[in-house]
This record gives sequence, C-alpha cells and structure tokens, in this order.
Amino acid sequence: MHQLQKNIEDAEERLRDIETADLFRLPDYDPAALPDITIFFDQVARLRARDIKNVVRKYNDIGPILTKVYYHCYCNYYSLPD
Repeated sequence: MHQLQKNIEDAEERLRDIETADLFRLPDYDPAALPDITIFFDQVARLRARDIKNVVRKYNDIGPILTKVYYHCYCNYYSLPD
C-alpha cells in the first residue's frame, strides 16, 4: 500500500507543477536600461519554450505512474481471498 500512495503523490505533484507553471514570466532585465524589443521578445520566447518543454516532460511522466497505480490496484483486487 505504501508504494501505491507514493505513486499517487508523485502524480499529484507533477499535476501541481503543471498547474502552477508560469508560461508568461518575463526575463530579468535592468529597469534603468531597457533592452531592444527584438532581444526582449527573443528572451521571452526562449523562456516560454523552456517552460513548455518542462511542462510537457512532466505531463508525459504521469502516464507511466498511472499505469503503475492501475497495475497495483488490479493485482491487489484479484489477489484478495474469496
């Protein structure tokens, strides 16, 4: 049962990370010297691409975890004595 709970917590943690991902964050810059607009938006695009890559990776990690949970529940259900 402990492994089942751990797998459920892992899936929930990944879902929380996906939910709280900030895809609209701005790059760090010095407010006294604003960057060129093309440089600024290139940095925004790179940050967003990196964040989306991380979100997709976490999303793809959920499937195998759910498979483990399903298998564990399935095995426990059919191994119960009559």
